[in-house]
Amino acid sequence: MKMNLTNNWVAQFIDNIGKSVLSNVETDKYFSLNSEKKLVTQYLVFKIILKNVSLKVKDFNESVPIIINFILKRSEENENYEFAEIMKDIKLNYDKLIEMNTTPNKPTTPTKRTITVTTKSNEKKD
Repeated sequence: MKMNLTNNWVAQFIDNIGKSVLSNVETDKYFSLNSEKKLVTQYLVFKIILKNVSLKVKDFNESVPIIINFILKRSEENENYEFAEIMKDIKLNYDKLIEMNTTPNKPTTPTKRTITVTTKSNEKKD
C-alpha cells in the first residue's frame, strides 16, 4: 500500500496518531528506562497506533509498518527524539510486538477470600 504524504488527509491522520500516543504515554524519560520498561512502553505505543489505524484503514496489517515509519520521520522533523527512538525500537521489535499483541491473555479467576472478624469482650469476669 502506498501512501501519499503530500495529501492533507494522510498527513493530518499521521499527526493525529502521534498526538494520540503522546497524550496517552509519557515519553520524556524513555532514554533512562531499563530494557523491560522500554518494551512495555513500546507495546503501549504500538497498541495505541493499532487502535487508531484499525479505525480508519481496512487492511491495517500492511499499513502499520508504513505508518510507523512516517511517524518516525515526522517526530524527527519535530525534534521529538524520545518519541522517534520509541518508533525506531518498535520497528526493530515489530515481530515481537505483533506476537505479544496476538497472544491471548489467560483470564484470571478471582480468588475468594474469607474475612474473619474477631471481637474482644470488654467485660471483666469476677
